[in-house]
Amino acid sequence: MSSDLTQIDPQLLTPAQQMIWRRQLKEKEKQVSPQDSLPINADFSQLAAPSSSASMMILTLNPSLLNLGQQRIGDYVNTLKRKFDLQPQDCTDLDELVSATAEERYFFQTALLLANCKDQLKLINSSSDKLPTALKTCARSFTFSILVSPHISSYSGKNFADIVVKCMCSSGVDGVPAENQPAKLKELKTLISECATSDHYAIKNKVALSIAEADSSTRNIALLAKAIIGTHGSAITPDLLAHIAVIKSCDFWGELDKSIDCWHGNGGFKQHGNSVEMWQSIHFTYEDDVETYGDPVNTEVQITDIRNISNSQKIVDNWAKRVTPPAAEKSKHSAAHDDDHRQKRSRQESESGDLHEDENGSECNFGT
Repeated sequence: MSSDLTQIDPQLLTPAQQMIWRRQLKEKEKQVSPQDSLPINADFSQLAAPSSSASMMILTLNPSLLNLGQQRIGDYVNTLKRKFDLQPQDCTDLDELVSATAEERYFFQTALLLANCKDQLKLINSSSDKLPTALKTCARSFTFSILVSPHISSYSGKNFADIVVKCMCSSGVDGVPAENQPAKLKELKTLISECATSDHYAIKNKVALSIAEADSSTRNIALLAKAIIGTHGSAITPDLLAHIAVIKSCDFWGELDKSIDCWHGNGGFKQHGNSVEMWQSIHFTYEDDVETYGDPVNTEVQITDIRNISNSQKIVDNWAKRVTPPAAEKSKHSAAHDDDHRQKRSRQESESGDLHEDENGSECNFGT
């Protein structure tokens, strides 16, 4: 049989003993007079559980309200039900709390707290599963920027989405999912892959249309570059124009991926910002395009010197070099194409030397 704790100062008791103390005190008072008031130190407000409007009201009742008697308490509870328009289940819970002991209310508070934590966790997880609209927009923009970078190593590399994500991180884009957020990271990479596929076809169609019709408005490579870039804002540089010239001369994606190293070196032009290095690699392909479709300097398109590109473009170019091609071997088509260009270069250099070096031999003359 438990000891009578009502004879002890409650401040000297543990929380568990105080609960027993309140229960014993309440039982004694009922034996004396059911209508008598509870003592002031029967602090029911400490057991409040602010979870719902109904629970908050009944659990934060102070002792003076409980002194009103059972009839007046019942009336007050009914008033609360009407005031807060409680549902039937809420009304039932409220009635149970009115007649509950202090221990029952304490355990109710604990259970309710755990339930609330569980609901909040579900809410956080459900809201965090969706990628912000701003992040999706950035992903589309960076995907296109990587695709049109003249330093891209592969258009169909399996690590393309990974490279775009890393490029976004390097550029300081907010909200990029971390490795410990696999669901969101997978969703972002899926979006990038979908955008890349869509952009592949869009660029391919624009290139095909530019050479399919004799009166095409984009036969000139500069106008074609402008049409491909559209509103994305990427700079049109000599590197980009030369790269598009290569695209127009090859069997597009498949052949270009296999032979891209022979066009401008593994991982892009080695001397970033050096037009001469780029020109020595692929200028004959560019010359063929200019001769057939027109000179870019004769258009209104602004061509940016590669030494003046923005830092953000340099970041994009740096990551574009790291896209891994699906195959390392060169195609037969590419090898034959190389032989033709080497022979042509030998003939032209023997006749007139390098036509694209300036007086100092340090800069190609390309209207920049």
